[in-house]
Amino acid sequence: MKERPAKLASIITSVYNSADQIDGLLKDMRRQTFFDLCEWIFVDADSPQNEFDIIKPFADDHENVSLHKLQKDKGVFDTWNYCIKNTSAPYISNWNCDDRRAPWALEKQILALEDNPSVSLVYNIILETPNPNETFEFNTAQHIWPCLDFSKENLYKVNSPHNCPMWRRSLHDDYGLFDQNYPVCADYDLWVRAAAGGDSFLKIDEPLALYYRSPVGNSTKEENLKGAYKEIEEIRQKLIGALQ
Repeated sequence: MKERPAKLASIITSVYNSADQIDGLLKDMRRQTFFDLCEWIFVDADSPQNEFDIIKPFADDHENVSLHKLQKDKGVFDTWNYCIKNTSAPYISNWNCDDRRAPWALEKQILALEDNPSVSLVYNIILETPNPNETFEFNTAQHIWPCLDFSKENLYKVNSPHNCPMWRRSLHDDYGLFDQNYPVCADYDLWVRAAAGGDSFLKIDEPLALYYRSPVGNSTKEENLKGAYKEIEEIRQKLIGALQ
């Protein structure tokens, strides 16, 4: 049997203007069944709040947790790229400060990737709430993010892996890092490039995460919507040839 690496997944978190969410985030992370099998990297992207000081005791108490601080905020995807370059596990997942997950979420995703070696990325059903700092078990979610089964046609319709996916590090070897020319939709761009290149994704058909639809989120705040729609239309063109 092939020997497992010391850490199975790198969990990356960009920290910015989220001090009121950190306590709930750390509690949610610590209760993950695969917590000790993951490496956790937090990057404070020059946030004006005090997240670094809140997270530092947590990082000091856990050898698999690292905390970094950037001198300038260049956007969330710059931070994710920085994290990817500074982690080493075979699987990667982003965990936003305002998102919450089922305690078994990472375990389910890791095992799905291990059981399906031809799959590059896994995603799952996402509950959506308008209220911050709820938990996966106790929340006011009334909507489900439109997670469709994977196909190029469905990916063209909607970015189903939008929230809390997990993917293989090798995907970056084949398709590069997140393209910062898309400040809102660089994740969708990477998934589209991978799908157009022939990679397969897998939907885990159960809710595993709670997505807070923040009015000031990178992909939801009103001043970003016009640019986001433009990015989406440009990104979709990369799938046109693969759909024919």
